[in-house]
Amino acid sequence: DRVVGVAVDSRGLIYVAHRGEHPLLCLHPDGTLCREIGAEVLKKTTAYDLRGPVPIPIATRYWVHGLHIDPWDNVWVTDVGRHLVFKFDPKGKLVMTLGIDGESGCDQQHFGQPTHVCVVPTGEIFVTDGYGNSRIVKLSATGKYLLEWGIRGTAPGEFHTPHVITLGQDGLLYMTDRENDRVQVFDQQGKLRATWPGLHSVDGLYAAPDGLIYGSAGMDNAVIRFDRHGK
Repeated sequence: DRVVGVAVDSRGLIYVAHRGEHPLLCLHPDGTLCREIGAEVLKKTTAYDLRGPVPIPIATRYWVHGLHIDPWDNVWVTDVGRHLVFKFDPKGKLVMTLGIDGESGCDQQHFGQPTHVCVVPTGEIFVTDGYGNSRIVKLSATGKYLLEWGIRGTAPGEFHTPHVITLGQDGLLYMTDRENDRVQVFDQQGKLRATWPGLHSVDGLYAAPDGLIYGSAGMDNAVIRFDRHGK
C-alpha cells in the first residue's frame, strides 16, 4: 500500500512505514523481511482532512506517518489518526508513547495529527504537529514538554501543514511547510534562520551526511536536491 516513510539504521536494516496491513516493517539489506514492528500497538482508525473549514473523513486504515531512526537506532513513527508519537527500541519493543490516544489538542499533553519526529544527538525530540495544529513541539529525551513555536499562517515562522523535520549537519532544523510551498530553517530554540520559498508541496526532506538536503515533491513526482542555503 502507500509507502509513507523509509529509513535505514546504523546496521543497514531498512524500515518501511506504509498504510496497508502490517504497516511498519524491518527489512534486511537485501530486502527480505526481518520482522514486523508494532503489531500489538498500531491500530486502524479514521483520519480526517483538516485543511478546510470542516473536517472531512478520509478513510479507516492504518495511519502511520512520519518515520525516523534516531542516533541510537530507535524507531519513531507518528499516527495521524490517533494523534500519537511512538518510539520503538532497536529490537522493536515499544518504549515510549507521546500524546493521548484518540484525543486531539494543542497543549503540552496533546497533538493534533502529528506528522513527523526528529531526535537530535542530545536526545531532545522535535515533533511537527501537524495537520491539525501548526507548530513544532520540543521535548526532552524523556518526553517532557520544553517549548513550542509556530501558529497557522503564511508569515515567516508560521506554518500550514508542517510535514517533515530533519537535522542538518550544521545543527539546524529543516522543515517542510507543505501547504505554504516552502522550507523553513530553525535553530533548536525555535529561532527562524532561513526561508526557502517558491517550492510546490514539498512533503519529504532528508539532510544527507554530505551537507546537501534532499526533498520530495510528491504531487510533482520529483526529488529535489538543495545546498544548505536552499539553492
